[in-house]
Amino acid sequence: MSAVTLFSLSSCQKLKDALFEPFESPITFDVTIPVVTNTSTEIALGETSVRFNLDSVIRANTGNVFGADIVGNMQIKEIGIEIVDGNATSNLSNFSYVKLAITAGNTAPAVLGPFNIPPSATASAAFQVNSSVNVKNMFSGATTNFQIIGRARTPTTMPMKARVSTIIGFEK
Repeated sequence: MSAVTLFSLSSCQKLKDALFEPFESPITFDVTIPVVTNTSTEIALGETSVRFNLDSVIRANTGNVFGADIVGNMQIKEIGIEIVDGNATSNLSNFSYVKLAITAGNTAPAVLGPFNIPPSATASAAFQVNSSVNVKNMFSGATTNFQIIGRARTPTTMPMKARVSTIIGFEK
């Protein structure tokens, strides 16, 4: 390769890096929390798999200028949980804390939390994630798996539908 070609490739990458603006994008999914009677240990509360096209999300948020290769770091910035069909005896206040585990394929899970739930939070709660690992490799395949883990403060009396919302930050 000539020096001019190397300079051009290097200059193009620097230009791409300079033009890329970090952004955030939501992912929302539902899980069914079964009746929970165990209040002494942490248990799995529900899980789901989500199809996520990383390249399409990045193209949609950058005016179709960049693809997945421009992003080097993806971090979960915020997690929200809402009990859609709770009642007086089965709601978010039944849980003392929750965690969110993210996996894809054979990757080791990235576990975020625990996030403490106030006893007064009956329908929903939102949590800022202060320190999150880079989860890009978990969104590079066809599906990403999410699992809610937690500990019950008091037993529940019925299964509940939980809507989980996350905000993912995308950076170079």
